[in-house]
Amino acid sequence: MATFEKRSGGWRAKVRKNGVNESRTFPTKSQAQAWAVDRERDLDNVAAGGVPRKTVREALERYRDEVSPTKRGARWEQIRINGWLGHVHAVTGKESSQKLMWLDRQIADICQQDISAWRDARKSVVSDGSVIREMSLMGAVFEMARREWRWVLRSPLKDVRKPSHPQARTRRISEREIEALCVALGWDNEPVQTQTAEVAGAFLLAIETAMRQGEILGLTWDRINFDRCVAHLPMTKNGTARDVPLSSRAIEILKLLVGRDQERVFTVASASADALFRKGKARAMIEELHFHDSRREAISRLSKKVDVLTLARITGHKDIRMLMIYYQTDMSEVAQRLG
Repeated sequence: MATFEKRSGGWRAKVRKNGVNESRTFPTKSQAQAWAVDRERDLDNVAAGGVPRKTVREALERYRDEVSPTKRGARWEQIRINGWLGHVHAVTGKESSQKLMWLDRQIADICQQDISAWRDARKSVVSDGSVIREMSLMGAVFEMARREWRWVLRSPLKDVRKPSHPQARTRRISEREIEALCVALGWDNEPVQTQTAEVAGAFLLAIETAMRQGEILGLTWDRINFDRCVAHLPMTKNGTARDVPLSSRAIEILKLLVGRDQERVFTVASASADALFRKGKARAMIEELHFHDSRREAISRLSKKVDVLTLARITGHKDIRMLMIYYQTDMSEVAQRLG
């Protein structure tokens, strides 16, 4: 039997049932009573071997607010989940086109056919790689609902086939493209004055070091050692710290950024950097180029200067085989080296 207590912040409802003690505070007594009735029904259902009556919306919101913040990819996950929830875009004022059709259905009622139809619809508008990432996130939500929250007995994604993994990109970046992009972004080898030029500096630094965009934009001056020519990354994508050697050109680029901020090397945020990079590409009339292609270009260049074990230490790869995803060399250059 639920009990209710008047408090300064409203009404507190307490539920004690089947070994579970829970309480929540609501503005009005009627809201507290409604919550208590629903919660007791859920607990009875669980005790009988069933699952609570929770919707997909509730699962997504809880995952976004409780689980995603614990991950390094929190921003991407929260943006994707907000899209599924149909949030209104801050700029266009329109509801997200990614809103799920079965958002307000009970999560336990979602079946494989629902997931398959959603997968096929997404494949018609985004790449297979994007669909794979979205299905992985959706699967994580359902698995959390199954294992931790006990809201479902089985994930509907378990036997749904994901699209085939797309072939790894082989895009290399020419010196002409680098020069054109630098001009478009206002980089002139002079002290940096704008965030647009910062993006160019980040791109050039990525080609010199093989660091990821997030690692570069997260750099702080106390982690740059100009005497040792090393940048320290305290936390990287694979969960460990690493030191990155800085070439003479990398040092030159960094020194042109001195004075922009007392703590941060780059003042531009990741979202703004993405937008500015796209605009710079358009002005330079460069197609099919992603910022992340700089990592492949850097690895290919560094492979000519250091051995594979050292290269893996620089890039942070624990599995040397993963370097093959990025390493792209011109076989005519190899032939010349062979003699």
